[in-house]
Amino acid sequence: SNSASIGDGTAQNPRVALNEATARAISTAAESDTDIANAVRSGLQLRSKPVTYTDVDGTILHGHLTWPEKADNARPGILMIHTAVGPHDLFMRWRCKSLAALGYVVLNVDCFGDDAGHAWDPEWSHAVRAPLCTDRKRLHSRLAAAASTLMAEPRVDSSNLAAVGFCFGGMAALDCA
Repeated sequence: SNSASIGDGTAQNPRVALNEATARAISTAAESDTDIANAVRSGLQLRSKPVTYTDVDGTILHGHLTWPEKADNARPGILMIHTAVGPHDLFMRWRCKSLAALGYVVLNVDCFGDDAGHAWDPEWSHAVRAPLCTDRKRLHSRLAAAASTLMAEPRVDSSNLAAVGFCFGGMAALDCA
């Protein structure tokens, strides 16, 4: 299916793309992802669920966990860290699903406390992102909360974690090193 919605910006239906054309392009690319296609062809079911967790400062964070259902033993975990548009992004969901198709348990991290895709608004995004860029200890605290959440998942081998990110998330992933 080539239909994609950008969402309405609510917690029940977060905004996930810049516009309908972008949503369609990302959905089309995800549908042709060979890692996902190979996993599905082999009978592997990919599952996902929203996961909320809290930073030490009390900020509620809204991540998303994706995993291969047939993981009969603990799997390596990956923190997937978002761009400036936050965790509610079709591109990030696609990347998480693609890594899960390869056998990883992936947490789409929320560094912003964004429950509804507010970070698609550049002003909102800047207001929450700038303090994390200038006060890296605050960012590290958000990443530690995400890592603790991922390590607490019974499907995850907590001794085998990685972090991947794009743009803002790339900076955050390097901070994890």
